[in-house]
Amino acid sequence: MMVFAKGMANGLPIGAFTTRAEIADAYKGPNISTFGGNPITMAGARANIDYIRRHDLAGNAERMGKLLCDGLGALAGKHRTIGEVRGKGLMVGVELVKDRKTKEPAAAETNAVMELCKDDGVLVGRGGYFNNVLRLTPPLVIDAGDVERALKALDRALTTVAKTLPAA
Repeated sequence: MMVFAKGMANGLPIGAFTTRAEIADAYKGPNISTFGGNPITMAGARANIDYIRRHDLAGNAERMGKLLCDGLGALAGKHRTIGEVRGKGLMVGVELVKDRKTKEPAAAETNAVMELCKDDGVLVGRGGYFNNVLRLTPPLVIDAGDVERALKALDRALTTVAKTLPAA
């Protein structure tokens, strides 16, 4: 089963799912929806999906995601606070740790990096069980210049935060 929402209609209220026939046929409950069948939302979703296809945004996400992850890998070689880089396409997590061997979470450092990036014009999120994972989820229309700018902002932020850490 695949479930879709949010970005499918570029902010208009919508959700959808698709699944194999044997799973769909097993559903016998009521079928109700607050916004079900809204023609404006349906038109918005169709226009958005057409745009995504026409401009190959899935392919762009794959290409720019690789560029982003490769750049983050290079930053991991430079910054000891990066414990792991993980993700797919343009949905990437950068786990920050105080020590790579113990994997002790670096929550305060993550918050500091997030704030420094914001001050540098790059918005990143924060998550993970210990709030020590930077969430990088740029828009599907991102280009190589934007990726490079984000990587430079992260590099500057990580460099600044590293100055507050005890020597390795």
